[in-house]
Amino acid sequence: MGQQTANRILKEKIERWQQKPQSTQTTTAKPTQETDGLFSEKGVEYTRLRDLLTALFR
Repeated sequence: MGQQTANRILKEKIERWQQKPQSTQTTTAKPTQETDGLFSEKGVEYTRLRDLLTALFR
């Protein structure tokens, strides 16, 4: 599979995921950077990307 095809498929999956209704959390506690977040050395948070990719490839 070529890179363009892979990018198109990923883009389509992301668009479908974004159209799905998001479940609401019943708790008010927010995850902390140390326990749940995925951050780079520069402080960029990749938690949402990780969660999106996990959902796409289940």
